[in-house]
Amino acid sequence: MAGKDGDDSAIAKAFQECDEDGSGFLDRDQVRQMCEMFMGSMTDQELDDAMSQLDTSEDDKVDFAEFRKYWFENIGSGGGLLQGIVSQFQNVEQVPGVSGNPDRYIDDDDDFRARVFALFAMIDRDHDLAVTAVEFAKYLTGKGVEPPADLERQFEKFDTNGNGTLDKDELAGAIKGLRLESVVPSQEDAALFVVAARKNELRRLKQKNPAVYGHPVWTRRFEFPSLNDGRGLNESEMSKFKEIFSMCDPQHVGFMGHRQFTDMLNMLGIDVDDDTLAKMFAEMDENDDGEIDFEEFVPAMFHNISMDQLDAVNEIKIGSLGTRMWSRGEILWAANTGLLLVSAGVIMTFIIYFNFILVPLTISYFMVFLVAPILSLFEHRPIKCGKAAICDPYMPNPEDPDDVKYFKSDSRREMGDSSKGTCFDLFTMCKLPHGLGVLATIVTVFAMLGAIGFLVYSELADVTADPQFMEKLDSFIDGIYQSLNESGVPVLRETTPGYTAAEISGFIGMFGEFFNLFALIFLLTVYIITEKVEERMFSGDTGILVEVETMTTGYIGLKTALSFVTGLVVAVIMLGLGVKLAVMWGILSFILNYIPNVGSMIAMFLPMPIVIVDDSLKTWQKIAAFAGPGAVQGYVGNALEPMVFGKSLNMTPLSILAALVMWSSVWGILGAILSVPLLGVQKITMSHANHPLAKTVLGMIREDATIDELDEITKAAAGPLGGAPAKDDGKEASDTADGNDGAD
Repeated sequence: MAGKDGDDSAIAKAFQECDEDGSGFLDRDQVRQMCEMFMGSMTDQELDDAMSQLDTSEDDKVDFAEFRKYWFENIGSGGGLLQGIVSQFQNVEQVPGVSGNPDRYIDDDDDFRARVFALFAMIDRDHDLAVTAVEFAKYLTGKGVEPPADLERQFEKFDTNGNGTLDKDELAGAIKGLRLESVVPSQEDAALFVVAARKNELRRLKQKNPAVYGHPVWTRRFEFPSLNDGRGLNESEMSKFKEIFSMCDPQHVGFMGHRQFTDMLNMLGIDVDDDTLAKMFAEMDENDDGEIDFEEFVPAMFHNISMDQLDAVNEIKIGSLGTRMWSRGEILWAANTGLLLVSAGVIMTFIIYFNFILVPLTISYFMVFLVAPILSLFEHRPIKCGKAAICDPYMPNPEDPDDVKYFKSDSRREMGDSSKGTCFDLFTMCKLPHGLGVLATIVTVFAMLGAIGFLVYSELADVTADPQFMEKLDSFIDGIYQSLNESGVPVLRETTPGYTAAEISGFIGMFGEFFNLFALIFLLTVYIITEKVEERMFSGDTGILVEVETMTTGYIGLKTALSFVTGLVVAVIMLGLGVKLAVMWGILSFILNYIPNVGSMIAMFLPMPIVIVDDSLKTWQKIAAFAGPGAVQGYVGNALEPMVFGKSLNMTPLSILAALVMWSSVWGILGAILSVPLLGVQKITMSHANHPLAKTVLGMIREDATIDELDEITKAAAGPLGGAPAKDDGKEASDTADGNDGAD
């Protein structure tokens, strides 16, 4: 074998290149491959003649010694090398000289000219079919040859067409004119370069587009000696036909059917009717098997395509039928997007499957934000009321500006965090310790719920104690059932007095579910507020969690205030009109107002049965019972809330409605209440995500992008901690240079 003999010649390197399995022998196909590297294409007869001379042992294997003998007798000493080199570069476009230019150089030594062609390809690494002075100088330096000092001026001398570069023949003239024949490769080296360049090019193309260049047609050798007036096809024409066939056969089945044939004609811009299409397909399908393989494809294409259409074929870009390989950026984009979609699906599945814990946990956090002002009232000082601060015991620390809890009283500063200091705060500022503050908050909340429950119970007791009104209400309900049945909507109704065992069991189960959910929410809420020792839920001045807390706290506070005002006004209107259960309608308006868009409409129509049945109300009172709360709900929902929430939420009505539909379908009525805060959380996380899809979703959610952008600019100008903008003075520059980042 070549490696064992230490032979470093071109023929030894080529033998190693073809001996892919490293056995030290070449089979018939490998012999053809090696000969065609240097001599161009071989017919089967020429290969048979070569094998008869090579395989002296008649074992269908050729070792290196046998091939080296054949090389020097038939290839190295003849015109085989020259033929192979020229055949490789015959498709290289010539740069024409100036018409009639007598200085146009064409070397009359075909051997030298062919080797310069190979040198030209070695220098022309960017494959622009032109060699510049810089490229030539770089190649000479790499070969250890000092470039001529006046290389650029010499280039102008040999650049006969005046385009500033040298083509292949101009390079041959420059080589001889500059006496640089030593850099021209030998026939063997030139041929070996041609082989390596051909294989590397095919490997590069296969990596770039395996759908086309991975087709089996590229691994086979085809001969069409009858084409092109007996000259056959050159390498460029054969490659182009292989590209077209591969593009039309993306599944690599080895043939084209009717659909692939139609796609090919469309790709070539050939418009034919169905009859002509069938006729063309039948003419190409010589063996009438309904399939067109490559050996049928090439002759038919060569004979039936005009020169203009053949030129159009040369302009076809890989990917015309969707076979283009994606770039690295496109692959990363698709993978990233796919992972995001899969992650979104996993998260949604998690939200649905684990709703038994996620719903109580989310409601608990909602309740914590809701009762946080009460907790802060009991255990945090000062009490903030707008810009004013009540019972403020602190003052700036003259020694440490970062100390925000520096007491004004010297005696209180001496007490520190001791129990004595806690008692002092309790009796001087009514500031409770954390444990008592949590207990007081729980008692306050239950007291408020108890008061509301007592009011509702009192009203319900008064209504149910009126037998005449209850009888009218039952008659009204019976009339609705009867009307539905008569209109063709069958509604079954239990008429047996009392409750069946199944109904009682259902009531008990429903109460059990409600009690379990209430108990779980209560325990989680108590646990969270017990752990909440600071006034803010999340520590720090920046970050997503801080933004979420700010948004949620602001939304819940404002929504609670607006809902309270709405419920109060509705209750007052109902009381003024004398509507029964007026306080209960106000409470329901307060609760349902947390559900965006539809909650207010439900609250407006809930009193309908009571108002219609009550004969003590006059017609104008009944109308006012709907018009009054409707006007209140309309004003709050369409005027007051957009004015209050406009800049703080910055969400489109459509995105709020979509969030309402999605979360209510996933988590029911509790999801509807939480839909706006959850949409706000999504908006904040999307604003921090550096991905185009996130920005697209963010654009669909927010109503005015300039509001958020202005807020971001303001934050950036305020510095990293939200303070005043950093001053660009000499001291800061000095501190930064010393590695202190401007800190003292």
